[in-house]
Amino acid sequence: MEDAPTRRMRWILPVVILTSLTVFLSSVLSLGFLWAFVIAFAWPVLGLIVTFDDDLPGGWSNPDGKEKPPYVALLGMIGFEILLVWIALQFPMTADFGMRSLIALM
Repeated sequence: MEDAPTRRMRWILPVVILTSLTVFLSSVLSLGFLWAFVIAFAWPVLGLIVTFDDDLPGGWSNPDGKEKPPYVALLGMIGFEILLVWIALQFPMTADFGMRSLIALM
């Protein structure tokens, strides 16, 4: 069993990386935070989709078939991505808020 700091770091590090990438994309591409987050979050989702066949039994990453592929995690991530795009399309005002908006407020 993992100790608490290791378990916590397993979730904190991806959140910090995703947040940093979102702010970076928003400032460089002049996108809203929501669209920048959709792009940043789509990168690992697409990576999972591309390598999904390798995780299936008999694949490169799972030759003996003992490990179960992350079906539920992949479906959850795809569902979350679809929800983000839906929110951005339904509420354009929130999708446009980004680094340009923050700099203009200062």
